This record gives sequence, C-alpha cells and structure tokens, in this order.
Amino acid sequence: MYGHQFYQYPINKRVEFLNTELQKGQYNSLEELAADVFIDIEDLKEELRKYGYFFVPDLNQVVRGLKWGRQDKEAAPFFLLRKT
Repeated sequence: MYGHQFYQYPINKRVEFLNTELQKGQYNSLEELAADVFIDIEDLKEELRKYGYFFVPDLNQVVRGLKWGRQDKEAAPFFLLRKT
C-alpha cells in the first residue's frame, strides 16, 4: 500500500495496517514505515492525533489515548493508552 491508497481507508483500517506492518519487525519505527510507503510522517502524526491515536516508540505500535479527568483549564488531562 502506498500513501495515496492509505488515506482512502477509514482511520481504524489505517491504524490496523500500521500496527500490522510494525509487528512484522521489518520497521524499527513509524518513520521508517512511513518513508517506505511514501507517507509524510508529520502529516501522518497529525492525522493520528486528530483521531486520538499516538505512536508509542517503546511498543513500536500506534495506540489510542482515552482522555480521563476534568476538562477545564485548571486540570491537565491525562491519557490512558490501550493497544488497538
């Protein structure tokens, strides 16, 4: 799959593709995978953030963050990460 095909899929399928490729062990980072399939890494990270996903280097996986806590200016929200 290449960049122009990648963005035609819904976000959950894109994350599934990324994690599947990363699990195979061929790529040591999201940056390596993105470069190999001609996806701009900054665009990809922004797109993932937009939908609540983050890349966790220690897991070499894309995970979804769940916001918990008060949503006001005084409280800093924290994220509970779960592997998708």
